[in-house]
Amino acid sequence: MDMKQWVADQIQAKEKKALPVLTFPAAEKLGITTKELIYSPDLQAQAMKYIYDHTDMAAVLAFMDLSVEAEAFGSTIRYSDDEVPTVVGSIVDEDSNVDELVVPDPREGRTGLCIEGVRLIAEQIDDKPVIAGCVGPFSLTGRLMDVNEVMFLCYDEPELVHAVLEKTTSFIISYVKELKAAGADGVMMAEPLAGLLSPDLTEEFSNPYVKRIIDETQDDEFIVILHNCGSSVSHTIDSIVETGAAGFHLGNAIDMAEMMPHIPADRLAYGNIDPAATLCHGTHEAVYAATAELLEKCSQYPNFVISSGCDIPQLTPWDNIDAFFAAVHDFYAEKVDEEKTAAAKESQPAVINDMTSRERFFAAVNHEPVDRVPVHPFVAGSNRVLVGATFPQWSHDASLVAGSYIEMAKIYPEEDCIIIAVDFTVEASAWGQPILFKRNNPGRPDYSKMLLKSADDYASVEPADVATCERMTMLRDACKMVVDELGAEKPIFAYIMGPLSTLSMLRGQTKLARDAEKYASEIRGAAEKISETLGEYADMLMDTGIDGILWDEYFACSAQMTREQWRATEFDCLASLAERVRSKGGINLTHTCQKGPYLDLLIESAKPEVISFLRPADGCATLAETREKYGAEVALMGAVTPWNTVLGTDIEWDRECREVIDELGGPGFILSPGCFHPANASLGRIKRMIDIAVSTKIEA
Repeated sequence: MDMKQWVADQIQAKEKKALPVLTFPAAEKLGITTKELIYSPDLQAQAMKYIYDHTDMAAVLAFMDLSVEAEAFGSTIRYSDDEVPTVVGSIVDEDSNVDELVVPDPREGRTGLCIEGVRLIAEQIDDKPVIAGCVGPFSLTGRLMDVNEVMFLCYDEPELVHAVLEKTTSFIISYVKELKAAGADGVMMAEPLAGLLSPDLTEEFSNPYVKRIIDETQDDEFIVILHNCGSSVSHTIDSIVETGAAGFHLGNAIDMAEMMPHIPADRLAYGNIDPAATLCHGTHEAVYAATAELLEKCSQYPNFVISSGCDIPQLTPWDNIDAFFAAVHDFYAEKVDEEKTAAAKESQPAVINDMTSRERFFAAVNHEPVDRVPVHPFVAGSNRVLVGATFPQWSHDASLVAGSYIEMAKIYPEEDCIIIAVDFTVEASAWGQPILFKRNNPGRPDYSKMLLKSADDYASVEPADVATCERMTMLRDACKMVVDELGAEKPIFAYIMGPLSTLSMLRGQTKLARDAEKYASEIRGAAEKISETLGEYADMLMDTGIDGILWDEYFACSAQMTREQWRATEFDCLASLAERVRSKGGINLTHTCQKGPYLDLLIESAKPEVISFLRPADGCATLAETREKYGAEVALMGAVTPWNTVLGTDIEWDRECREVIDELGGPGFILSPGCFHPANASLGRIKRMIDIAVSTKIEA
């Protein structure tokens, strides 16, 4: 098929055909499970034919999910009868020899089954293009390296990430060529993990590799549609367009109307009805209304084609899918049903607010009954958009930092505490560590100019002067502003990097962890000097009237150090710092987002009132086991995966929030992301988390 002409025809057509990402809901109509579907090319072809016969799609979309290619590389995959498969764990880390990572043959395994499914459907249909699916290069790399770890490794080990990207890009090119040979007329390439990246990192770790794939595969008879459902697209759209894709499919985290002027008139732009909240969980009236509204906003652009914002969940009611297509038909026929568009949406769960935020938070800290689930959004940086600031501006201006937290509290008054944080480098700047600041990127150490170049340099660390550190005094001023504005309403805490966390910003996280085996005493000596400064810093912040300090304890976990190493290097330092906060009348919170956190050692050392964490405690297999073991000793805050604010669907995000409540909920629990909300992510998923918390009672 002449796809260059097809694109032109789509743009010129007065009545557009929709192209939602509609595949897996066909399983219900065939009476089969997801697992049966993904392992049978025949069933995939039958499902695609069902959608072709029963909907008015612009093209036929073939099956894919974000685990297919990772499985080809050897990743462990978790399967379910009613949900798409997901990747578990990682197969590449900073200790891996990437040369040993074998690029698989795409004709084998589940990629081979997808290729065969495309061949079977292409033989049956000749009046519409068949659009296959594949994952993007950075998204595949993240699944091989762990989506959490790859974000750190982009800074800490960029050469490693690029080496893996070379392998994944090579594989995707081969896979797309096989799909093309099987009869596909194009491919929709899903690159959602790039939605977590700042513009600078997008241009380094995603766009060049995406462009290489497009240059190798796209021609007059085969197109690439690039999908990115991340909120950072609003900052990166112009560079994404430069990849050369024939079409761009955008998620519901952004305003489609705002994006349309950035899409060249000769490229297709697809989006962006919310697949979870609207298509899956909304009423058919709400689906109809939302579809008609988006068409009204964007149809002025001839290259706009309405779609879902991401893949439509398998359990989406077909009445809602039919309502979507009915709205598209009615809009272009100029017969939109005004009564349907005015119909009320399903009522929202009642908000439970019988206590104030301060009452609720401190009741949770004391393991006393609360009216509903306390919630903390753990935002640091993404709220800068509320004051219209870039990261360099925001990171150095107390009024902007304070303003962003104050505005956040106004928009989301149900958040139950505020933790004022900027980035991981505030403390390191006191020692003169060179920091890189970019427009949409949090400050990070300049890894080419680390102050501690070898283990011998630990001996050179001396206490720094808090009073002359501009960023420390800036945060002090920001704390004072927030306390003056919100202190009577909400508990307010300041975020401080712990001694080893600060030291790692001078040495490098990976290097410090490796040094611990041979240089524990040297690390301890440096940590003690750093602690002198951090103690003075904590005093200064406590004097603003905040309620306490959250200490970042990145290394208090099995993923970074043995128990003996952490006890030998930081245990006593943290104990002294925590006591200093208590002497000021404050409370201590500790945070670690790594695997196997040593909750018992943190409790013994800091005696914190709250521990913020992401993964089950060391020695515990689940969050529920973690609560059973430690929930009576300390309030637990977490443990929703922060990167999932961009990855996955709203349904998956909502489900995880509820699962965390089920496992950890009860007296002494605060719902929160298990680490910072990503700096370039939309606040939309945070709103969903808050909505779940305020509508969920906690039983004593």
